[in-house]
Amino acid sequence: MINKVKITDNDFPGLFGKADYASTKAQKNYLIFNTAFLIVLIVVTFIFENFNQSEFKFISLSLIFASLILNFTIFYFRFEQKWYEGRAIAESIKTLSWKYMMKSRPFESSLGDAVADEKFIDYLNSLIGEKKSFFELVGGKFSSLSQITSKMRVVRSLDYNQRLDIYEVYRLNNQLKWYKQKSELNQSRKTYLLLFNTFLIILSLFVIVFDLELITDIRITSGIIVIIVSTLA
Repeated sequence: MINKVKITDNDFPGLFGKADYASTKAQKNYLIFNTAFLIVLIVVTFIFENFNQSEFKFISLSLIFASLILNFTIFYFRFEQKWYEGRAIAESIKTLSWKYMMKSRPFESSLGDAVADEKFIDYLNSLIGEKKSFFELVGGKFSSLSQITSKMRVVRSLDYNQRLDIYEVYRLNNQLKWYKQKSELNQSRKTYLLLFNTFLIILSLFVIVFDLELITDIRITSGIIVIIVSTLA
C-alpha cells in the first residue's frame, strides 16, 4: 500500500497551502528588498567618499530617495512577520494533519471519523483565531469543506502498520532530508563567506605592503560582500 499512497504538500489542508505560499513569497520579498536597500546605501556611501558631490548630487539624492521607498515598503508590507508567522502556521497545520491521519491524540480512532473530522476543523478554527492578524494580512478564507483532503481520509482508513510506514517515509524521512539540505546549504554559505573574507584580508595586506591607495575601496568592497552574504545566509 505504501507504494500506492504518496503524500505531497497538495494533500494537506487548503490553509496549509495558503500559509506555506504566503511564507515563501514573503521570505523572497524580504531578502530582495533588504538586499536592495543595503546595496543602495553602500552605493551612496561610495559616491560620498569618492566623488565630487556637486557633480553627483542628483544621483545621490535619487538613491537616498530610493532607499526611503525601499525601507517604507519593507515596513508597510511586513514581509518578515508574514514569513515567520506563515511558516509557523504551515508547520502547525501539517502536524495536526499527521496526527489526524495517524489517529493519534486528539484524533483517536475511538472517536469515530465524524467526531474526529469535527475536532480537526475546531483545531483549525482555533489556530486561525490565534493567528488572526496573519490571515488578515494574506486575505485567508476558511472553508471546512476543503480542509480534510481525500488523501488524508485514505491514510486514516489504513491499518496501523500501513499508517506507520507512510509516516516514516513521508514525515520522518522528509524532515530528515529537509534538515540535512538546510545544514549543507548553510555550511556552503559559511564557506563562501570565509573565502571572501580571506581574499579581502590578503588583498588588504597586499595593499599595505606595497603602499597602494586602495584602502577606502577595499573597505567598501568588504562591506558590500559581508553585508549581502550575511543577509542571504
